[in-house]
Amino acid sequence: MILSKLLAPQDPISIRGSKDKEILGIRTNSKEVRPKDLFIAMSTNRSYIEEAILSGACAIVVDIFNPFLPKEITQIEHLNPKEYAGILANRFYQNPSQHLKIFGVTGTSGKSTTTWMIRHLLGLDHCGVIGTLGAYMKTHSVEVPLTTPEPVALCRLLQEMVKENLRFCAMECSSHGLDQDRVNHLEFEGAIFLNLTQDHLDYHKTFEDYYQAKKKLFLIAHKKKIINIDDPYGSRLHKELSSPSLTIGQDPKADYRIKEIELTLHSSKCFLEYQNRSFLIELPMIGSYHLYNMVAAIALVHQEGESLEVLCKKASSFQSVPGRSEIIKTQKGFSIMVDYAHKPDALLKLLKSLREAGAKKITTIFGCGGERDPLKRPMMARIAEQLSDRVIVTTDNPRKEDPNQIIQQIIQGFEKNNFEVIIDRKMAILNGLRNAQNGEVVLIAGRGHEKEQKLRTASIPFLDSEVAKNLLIGI
Repeated sequence: MILSKLLAPQDPISIRGSKDKEILGIRTNSKEVRPKDLFIAMSTNRSYIEEAILSGACAIVVDIFNPFLPKEITQIEHLNPKEYAGILANRFYQNPSQHLKIFGVTGTSGKSTTTWMIRHLLGLDHCGVIGTLGAYMKTHSVEVPLTTPEPVALCRLLQEMVKENLRFCAMECSSHGLDQDRVNHLEFEGAIFLNLTQDHLDYHKTFEDYYQAKKKLFLIAHKKKIINIDDPYGSRLHKELSSPSLTIGQDPKADYRIKEIELTLHSSKCFLEYQNRSFLIELPMIGSYHLYNMVAAIALVHQEGESLEVLCKKASSFQSVPGRSEIIKTQKGFSIMVDYAHKPDALLKLLKSLREAGAKKITTIFGCGGERDPLKRPMMARIAEQLSDRVIVTTDNPRKEDPNQIIQQIIQGFEKNNFEVIIDRKMAILNGLRNAQNGEVVLIAGRGHEKEQKLRTASIPFLDSEVAKNLLIGI
């Protein structure tokens, strides 16, 4: 695309240099720049601009002109390059959100599972997914570094879905992504609010800031809005929105009402009541929160015109998302569950569900990630202690934090001395499995689907489910 066609007369920009240049790509990461790319300087760090030019960028979007750049480099000045990135990406990738129906899902927990449920209900050949687990198209998948990618990468992925003739995309909308306006340039067909609980206060500072970030999605999405009003913040959101929204929950006022929840160690059941009709939902997953996720997905797809009866039946064939309530079968008389629960509320709901489902004994193995909200660390210890028979505190992804310091903050939350500390995660899992008894559930929480453990000096291969399976062989 010629640069002059990428820029519009109404854009609040100033240009220094030629607009008669062919642009082969748009990049916001200087390390990804290729010859004839347009580089958008999202940071004020000038070294990134220099790196982009050395890699072949022919034009740069900046917040202020740099008189020392080579004259052959076209500079486009915009007060907010981050905001302009979405506009340019939309144009370059031919407005992909106008050719796909995009459904945004937000909440502290359950985003990944719900987006995959939407995809299951709509069909894998019709719906793509973007989120924590990556971007999934019809024929392949792509890893993404962020749950909600930055605008240029997002448009590139969406255009890929359009080229594969997908009709829908279910997208996780994180609070970081919403706060940083990564999705403002997209048109959303619908949105789901699941819940809001303790997390990310290292970034948002206050819970109110966290809520307002989540709320942004519903100010962007003007069509189908599905809100869980059993969650207090969902109830508040429903009341605050000026445009209509549909509700789910056990609340008698919910449009899609959840009734008669029944949990076992093999499945979760409930009845969905809608306009005086009742439908059975049965999932091969453990946890009432999964029923909430599925009802939210069903409500959204139902508003697309799909039969509620067909959708509820289709729910029974949904397979759990990797690392989300993932059961590892053993011949040892006990069960192993791997789950991504790395937040207090997620761990609470998971352990409560296991108890309600009939778990005779629970061993919980968990840690907390480094460089993340430290306030939740002792909270998770209290929850694990109250609802587990045995607790092993170990290393999660310490990143550049001292694992010992993280663990010391965790154990401040224990009120009794009935926990163990085993810093090496592999040894912690081995200890939990070796001492498991008949009827026991060994819960390995916190990392779920993650394939690498992030340490101070490097990332090492470590998928909890694979580690557990390999350790089982020698027990």
